[in-house]
Amino acid sequence: DALRRFVVEAGYPPEAIAVERGIEVLGLQKRFDAAIFHQGNLWMLVECKAPSVPLSEAVVDQWMRYNLSTQAPWGALTNGKQWHIFHAHSLKSTAVLPAFGTFVL
Repeated sequence: DALRRFVVEAGYPPEAIAVERGIEVLGLQKRFDAAIFHQGNLWMLVECKAPSVPLSEAVVDQWMRYNLSTQAPWGALTNGKQWHIFHAHSLKSTAVLPAFGTFVL
């Protein structure tokens, strides 16, 4: 389970993670794979792909379209083997999960 990394390795509380919820993107109903909330606000939008799917520019484009609606400050792309975690404004990948801070859910 790709989201286990957020809970086990980074200590994010499981109740802060929403899985497979609907959103409207450019007038169409879509479904994001996961979102992480902090103090009641969307903090990270996560796009999960199958291990056989490369994390291509098309996957980044999909995340960017979804984030037009959600405005998450952080993003993550994974296929279970590879991870790209980035700040939404730079899209530069970081090697570590960002600090989550004190939880107020």
